[in-house]
Amino acid sequence: SGSQWEQALKMFGIASLSNIESRSFTFNGAISACEKGGKWEMALQLWRKAAQSKVADRITFNAAITSGGKNVQWEKAFWLSSVMAHSRLQVNTVTCNAAMNACEKSGQWEKASQHIRVIVQSRLELNAMTANAAIIACGTRSKWERVLSCFRVMAQSTCESDRCNFNSAISALGKGGQWEETVQLCRRMMQFKAELHTIAFATVISACERHGRWQE
Repeated sequence: SGSQWEQALKMFGIASLSNIESRSFTFNGAISACEKGGKWEMALQLWRKAAQSKVADRITFNAAITSGGKNVQWEKAFWLSSVMAHSRLQVNTVTCNAAMNACEKSGQWEKASQHIRVIVQSRLELNAMTANAAIIACGTRSKWERVLSCFRVMAQSTCESDRCNFNSAISALGKGGQWEETVQLCRRMMQFKAELHTIAFATVISACERHGRWQE
């Protein structure tokens, strides 16, 4: 809440004025508080100060990236990810999730599609949550080809598609009028014994009906 981030910054200021050495955990707590309070600009300022003090660690970066992602600052989130990748710190799943979340909230389908490929090519762990954010980002902009591309990328990784991935993709393909791909995904989903969401099911029926494929 607002009071929490203000209190966190107050304590951070007291530590600085008291000549208490500002370590990474001090910055991390303040940045996380700013993220929860929606103060991404303040979070970025604190990250810069941590970086200048040479105490920024992976948690510091991830907290700042998460703050940018939650507040629809996808460019800032990816810029921080790039800085982190070129530092001694290793980008991890939390970093990828935060950056992809920024793409989803901002509707940056092209960046999301590129990012999921980079994750796999870099041999980073791709999880279902990150993949789903990419699918939603592409689906929101009716980029059904990119939705299928995300599924193909997932197949190249160790990430297993979950119920959310299938439902998000089916909804996107159905809305795009791609009844054949929609039905194929439904059948594949049944093989995984995953539960088809009511909205996704209605989307499948609607797509088939529009193309006179009621028997499917």
